[in-house]
Amino acid sequence: VQGLKDSYEIAAGRPLLIFHGVHDQTVPHSLSERYAAEQPGVTLHLVDSDHMLLDQVEEIWATALPFFGLSG
Repeated sequence: VQGLKDSYEIAAGRPLLIFHGVHDQTVPHSLSERYAAEQPGVTLHLVDSDHMLLDQVEEIWATALPFFGLSG
């Protein structure tokens, strides 16, 4: 669609936590690694999972709660 940007082209502008599976065959985790390296305030958490991350829900919660200043 004309005029739409890829999400990796948009500046975060605020703290951002990204989870990406190292076995993702849909979107290479190297794209998230590059984005996190180029954007201030971006934290990338690579997990031992695929694109859906469904087998890592506990790890995601355990990492996300402190990021948002919450406890679990």
